[in-house]
Amino acid sequence: MQIKLTIISLCFILLFTGCNEPNKFFLNRESLLTYSLSSIDAKGNIKDCGKLKVNIEPSWKMWFAFDQTMSYQYKDCETGDSLYEITGFFLDEHNFDLHPPRLGSLYFTEILPFPSVSIPISIGNSKTSELTVAKSTFNQLNGKKVNTSLEVTDTFRVNYRNKSELVYRLKGENTNLIKELGQFHCEYLVSPQIGFIEMKFRKPDGTMLKLVLD
Repeated sequence: MQIKLTIISLCFILLFTGCNEPNKFFLNRESLLTYSLSSIDAKGNIKDCGKLKVNIEPSWKMWFAFDQTMSYQYKDCETGDSLYEITGFFLDEHNFDLHPPRLGSLYFTEILPFPSVSIPISIGNSKTSELTVAKSTFNQLNGKKVNTSLEVTDTFRVNYRNKSELVYRLKGENTNLIKELGQFHCEYLVSPQIGFIEMKFRKPDGTMLKLVLD
């Protein structure tokens, strides 16, 4: 399966309001989202790592083809170094996939499925993917195939900005390389009105990185 590298934007909100031509909303190059980034150790201790900013960028900044181009700006949870990366996203009336950040302490997201939904969202929807990694910040993956699975498991309500919002929970993991590297897990919360409001990426040792939409 060919994986579509993608990213979230403010336009994702409009997609779920019933628009059949979502790409036209990406014309706003100033669209900006901000997430709070934190790390959580195996005992549950939380470290605030600051803000992660997602910005829509001019498409000429990427040498390879994506529907749109975006950037991440954030600080590494371990070193505090400022990080900046350019990637792209895909969005149409049937699918939305988010390419997660992969620098610094977030390197291991390479082994996990993208935050991704098929539209309309439905409990039980699942997808599997296979990606051959040419070069990665997760060095042990270089030259290897990574198989992943992702499923919409349930739905519930959360309090977001003092308002009750319906969200769908997606759970994913790597389904190969488990003996060599262990099993990594992810959990994504997506609102049909807002988009991805929370993303968790967990290592085999129980440590986790968490993104929450401000």
